[in-house]
Amino acid sequence: MSRFDLRPVDLAFSETAEKTYICEGRLRAGIDDVWRAVADATTWADWFPGVERADYSSPPPHGVGAKRRSVVSGATYEETMLAWEAPHLWVYRIDRCSLPIAKAQMETTELESDGTGTLARWTLATDRRLLLRLASPFLDRQLQKLWTTALGNLDAYIASARR
Repeated sequence: MSRFDLRPVDLAFSETAEKTYICEGRLRAGIDDVWRAVADATTWADWFPGVERADYSSPPPHGVGAKRRSVVSGATYEETMLAWEAPHLWVYRIDRCSLPIAKAQMETTELESDGTGTLARWTLATDRRLLLRLASPFLDRQLQKLWTTALGNLDAYIASARR
């Protein structure tokens, strides 16, 4: 299987990326429960659409510099954690992927308590390759739909874990 190396980026990439997609939503669950599920790679297959499996390839404790692997809709990703500020900020870059999606890519999850639940923002910053460029006219709407579905699934996952 082919592997495509992406350019390593740091947190400043969010300001210089060719294209940035921002998705927002709200969960009924509290911020600490949401954080635990987001930071635990093994839960992603239970709530994020398309994620078949995810885990950390580096030993605990996990945080900045940890390596994560995921399989999403058949594509494999190798990632490095760039920010880990519980329970508010979780950022990773994609180092390698089995699809030629981008030259560089970073994903940010920001969480904020609103007193009765959690506001969640997902930002995908990317220097796109042709595959993402072709999808771009539809991607804003599709990513927001994906994020909304993921948050609904995450709320249900957290509620079922409490039972």
